Order: sequence, then structure tokens, then C-alpha cells
Amino acid sequence: MALLRQLLVPIAMVMAIFCGGCSSLQYLVGDSIWSIPPYPKYYSEWSSSHLFYTGDSVVFGFETDVYNLIQVLISDYENCTANNPVYVLNDGPATILLNHSGVSYFLCNFSNYCHLDQKISIIVHDTNYNSPAPTPTPTPEPLPRNWIESVSPGTGSSEAPSPADMGVHTGALEQLPVDW
Repeated sequence: MALLRQLLVPIAMVMAIFCGGCSSLQYLVGDSIWSIPPYPKYYSEWSSSHLFYTGDSVVFGFETDVYNLIQVLISDYENCTANNPVYVLNDGPATILLNHSGVSYFLCNFSNYCHLDQKISIIVHDTNYNSPAPTPTPTPEPLPRNWIESVSPGTGSSEAPSPADMGVHTGALEQLPVDW
């Protein structure tokens, strides 16, 4: 048992170093079945509301012989054609591993379904395992003591402190040059 622990701890540490908090997610395209969408921008709005990373996967839930899934190039996507398919899946449901960053294009070429907007583009971002740690939020400075005394109950004073009493600069603002 001690030998097993001696082996597992270093392995876990190496995995943590190389993976950092990585995890792959799986998304159900459109949060529903892959079909003719309820309105024209449905799949583009769904896709743009998610951040996809390499290693994630998307599931196109469709019934075999009713719909299909074809990965295409942008020209076929824009024209709703599948003249040069990258990948064809006729059996549903279909799970696609997003293993490359960039934009992937998918459509259904049954009947006129693509022209009815049964198509989606998915932007895949590179997974950055070596991203820097987030910068800690600075601790706010405590309020001046006289501010606390002026608003605390029972002091008999309801007067708010002046900005100068609180260390706030009240002079004219400087126009700083903007370098675009």
C-alpha cells in the first residue's frame, strides 16, 4: 500500500502540472435534438453563447434516416452544399471531438434543411494549460476613522464627511493623452 501511494502521488503531481485545472466539456448542440431550428439564427446564437476549447466535444442528437451531419468547408457552409465534405455522419446521435482550434462548419443536407438554417459554425479556442495565475484583487484600504464616527449612531452628527476628510481629490481632472 505504501508503494502504491509513493507511485500515485508523483503521477498525480505531474498530471496537475501539465493539465493545470483542465477538463473537457461535452455540449448537446442547440441544447436539444439536431433538427430544423425554431427560428433562423437559433444555432448561431447557441454557438456564440458558448466557449468551446480543444478537447471539448459536441453531440448532435439526431435520428438516423431523418437527419444527417456533414462537416464542410466555409464555402459549402455559406452555400448550403456538400460538394467537398470533410466528414459525413449518417447515423445519429453523433459526437464530434473538437481537437483543433479554429472554426468548424456543420450542416444537414437532407432536403432543404440547410436552407432552413439547420447548420452551425463552432469556434474552437486553443486550450491554454500554461495560462498565468489570476492576479489577486487588491485589498481595499479601510475608511478613515472620522468617516465611521460621523455616520455611526449616537454621535449626534448626521453630517457626512467632506471628500477631503476621506482623502478624496476634489480638484479638476486632468485630460490624459490617449494612445490608441
